[in-house]
Formats: sequence, C-alpha cells, structure tokens
Amino acid sequence: MLGVVPLATLGGLVALNIRGETLNNATAVGFIALFGVAVQNGIIMVSNINRLRG
Repeated sequence: MLGVVPLATLGGLVALNIRGETLNNATAVGFIALFGVAVQNGIIMVSNINRLRG
C-alpha cells in the first residue's frame, strides 16, 4: 500500500513534464489532493482484500 504514493508522484511529475509545466503553488495543491486520493484508494483496496479473506 505504501507504494501508491511514490507511483502517484512519479505519474504526476511525468504529466507535468509532458505538459511543460513547472511545480508551483497550484500544482503543489494538486499533488496534495493526488496523494490523498492515492492513499484512500490503497486503504480501500487493503480493506476489501481483508474483508474477502475472512
């Protein structure tokens, strides 16, 4: 589950590079939101796996 944040960061940085954008305040806020969504998805995934295991 801890692997989702570095992968989300890498994907966000690649997207910024492709678009030619810089890391500024607006994109930093977007990264914070991205981290939140990535962690939430990881927690939901682990929770569902634990529920299915019994």
